[in-house]
Amino acid sequence: GFVEPAGGRGLIVRNLDISEVLELYAMREIMEGAAARLAAEHASAPEIDAIRDIEQAFVEASETDAAEMARERARLNRAFHEAICRAARNRYLDNASRELQDWIALLGPTTFTVSGRPSTSHGEHQAIIDAIAARKGDEAEQLARAHIREALRCRLKLLQKQ
Repeated sequence: GFVEPAGGRGLIVRNLDISEVLELYAMREIMEGAAARLAAEHASAPEIDAIRDIEQAFVEASETDAAEMARERARLNRAFHEAICRAARNRYLDNASRELQDWIALLGPTTFTVSGRPSTSHGEHQAIIDAIAARKGDEAEQLARAHIREALRCRLKLLQKQ
């Protein structure tokens, strides 16, 4: 479902319409919330430290080219969410999360190109990590869900510019 016919010119990578974007982020909110809750229950201290290290690298990402910095932060953001999902210790959630990432790749530019998003995201990430480390599953889930809702808000800003 990632490609579609291009009117006799072969195949093209398809664009998601707004309803598909909303559906995708609704699923992402549910799954990221569940992953954070489960990570609060199951993550080992070294896993939490590794998540903190990824977030620190996100903060320190400082390429001279703004587009390259946004790409690097997007890569580290993916690594952050993947690490939480692995710490959740649920292979089915992990597999479903990877599939969602394939669809997210179709959306184009990262939300880290939206003004202020990197710093807002960092604060959200820190709060999620702190809740996981404190073993506060309810709080971790709610923070992760709010984080994805904010990412959706930024995604919709990007889509309005297209």
